[in-house]
Amino acid sequence: MLKPGHRIGNYEIEATLGDGGKDLSGSAAGVYCANLTLAGKAGWRHPTVVELMTTVDRSRPEGQRVAAVFMNSGTPYWSGSPARVAPNSLAWLVGYRHGSSDYNTKVRAYRVRCVR
Repeated sequence: MLKPGHRIGNYEIEATLGDGGKDLSGSAAGVYCANLTLAGKAGWRHPTVVELMTTVDRSRPEGQRVAAVFMNSGTPYWSGSPARVAPNSLAWLVGYRHGSSDYNTKVRAYRVRCVR
């Protein structure tokens, strides 16, 4: 986990595995970020897919394309960006194995990363 206050670009990043160390559904991810208080700081939100893609490091080897400051995870991370084809049921996520983005149904459980 990052120390509170770590910055990438204009954003303060908090890396988390979700509520209680579990993955969260796409629908619950935004609520988790909105309700998060970390080190006395509130005002967290769910990043867009564009913001989340800034944490991909393509200079790292295939299978480890997350910026070195984060724990690498084999599971994707939810973004707060709905997929245009079905915005109520699909959202974009970012996978760090290959440094790519894709969308999936919001009922699936993946990791969450919050920004402020």
